[in-house]
Amino acid sequence: MRGPRHVVGVIDDDTSVRSALLRLFRTAGFEVSVYATAEEYLSQAEANDVECLVIDVRLPGMSGLELLTQVRPTMPALIMTAQEDNSVREKAMAAGAAGFFLKPFDNRQLVSSVQHAIGASDFDT
Repeated sequence: MRGPRHVVGVIDDDTSVRSALLRLFRTAGFEVSVYATAEEYLSQAEANDVECLVIDVRLPGMSGLELLTQVRPTMPALIMTAQEDNSVREKAMAAGAAGFFLKPFDNRQLVSSVQHAIGASDFDT
């Protein structure tokens, strides 16, 4: 028997990344909300019951790291980026990121990290 479906929020300005992660997380048993910007997420966050965020570092407007510092006290968040930069990784982890992923990343590791961050064991994977 399946438990409740957990909601993951994906924030990335790249449409293809949002679409790919939407499919990935749905296949893993999550409900998914996608956003193109941090501001879009913040304006809709209360309506979507997101339990964990997967945030791109480089976003138009507010950066992923800035958003991380705002949401981290209340929910887990993972950071992803296409550019390898140890200082960004260090900042993300110091701000409380539950994980840091360099694109392209291993899908199973990302899903597993989100599951772990939520603390859920009722998934289809």
